[in-house]
Amino acid sequence: MKRLTNCKIVLADDDVDDLYLFEQALKQVDSDAVLITYENGDDLMQSLLKNEANLPDVVFLDLNMPKKGGIGCLEEIHRHDSLKELPVVVLTTSIRQEDIKAAYKHKACLFFHKPDSLPKLVAIIQKVLSMDLSPWNPIAF
Repeated sequence: MKRLTNCKIVLADDDVDDLYLFEQALKQVDSDAVLITYENGDDLMQSLLKNEANLPDVVFLDLNMPKKGGIGCLEEIHRHDSLKELPVVVLTTSIRQEDIKAAYKHKACLFFHKPDSLPKLVAIIQKVLSMDLSPWNPIAF
């Protein structure tokens, strides 16, 4: 697959600092990308279900959010035929094996531990946007 450019990316994360860092990193990777953010899983799911005809190219998903966490979102995404092919990348502070296994059980494409610097986040986004996310080949970074 060729590298995604000018893509539509969704980020669901309740941490304002992480949202800002992601936005800055994405600008370095693809300044033309459209970023849509949600601060909880309920808002994310409502938007995805309401806009099934105009889904993002990829969703970056935190696991620990209010109202509905990342695993709940993954479960719901894969219950809907219109959403189950949507590439979802988990980007979270958790490094617990149980969380990694649960994310892949519910069809996350990739699992990344949130990095502690902008250059590391840029590298993650570059990696994700250069990968073919259609088949689910579980990889944790």
